[in-house]
Amino acid sequence: MIKKKTIGLLTIGQSPRPDMTADLNPIFEGKADYIEAGALDGLTKGQIEAMKPDPGEHFLVTRLADGSMVSLASRYLSDLMQHQISLLEAEGVSAIMILCTEAFQPFNCSIPVIYPNDVLKSLVPMAAPGGHIGVILPEAGQMEDFAEVWKEAVPDVTAAHGSPYAGDGSLERAAKSFAHTDVDLIVLDCMGYSSGQQKLVSELSGKPVLLSRTLAAKVLMELI
Repeated sequence: MIKKKTIGLLTIGQSPRPDMTADLNPIFEGKADYIEAGALDGLTKGQIEAMKPDPGEHFLVTRLADGSMVSLASRYLSDLMQHQISLLEAEGVSAIMILCTEAFQPFNCSIPVIYPNDVLKSLVPMAAPGGHIGVILPEAGQMEDFAEVWKEAVPDVTAAHGSPYAGDGSLERAAKSFAHTDVDLIVLDCMGYSSGQQKLVSELSGKPVLLSRTLAAKVLMELI
């Protein structure tokens, strides 16, 4: 019998993330166990508050252990994540998956690290023959910034915003905005989006929808 391997799951927020692992468990079941870690694990509310972005600054959105949503300036995260990666590697995990679609610089690690951003940027140009994609992001303030980043991969990008966490109707509005457009597909560009939200966006838009968390997890399982 082949022994199951253990993988590391690293969120930019706090662990655990049962909202994410609900979709990942069926992919890992019977094949791998996992250890969760978070870049913000062990930090105080004051320390996290100090990481809020300045106006116009590139930022990311994540969840804390209490379920609340927080916006973080991305410049604070790399050192915190490197620390957690080193701890996971010391725990003996076989590979690590980053639970964020940000384009991080490679971390120092001797085992495979799966970056969902790289998975998406490799797949999307092949899956969008018309060269026009829709991208849904958690916050309106991310739209312009991330649309420009996506234009490095495909020529035509239309962005919309819809929170994976708030339940305020913004995701439904974002999905409907693509219903009568010529986008080839929609990317849910945050690991916070769930398989249920993927289905909802597809139904409301009439478009194929890529879910970051499950795509990255399936690639990871091919490597271990």
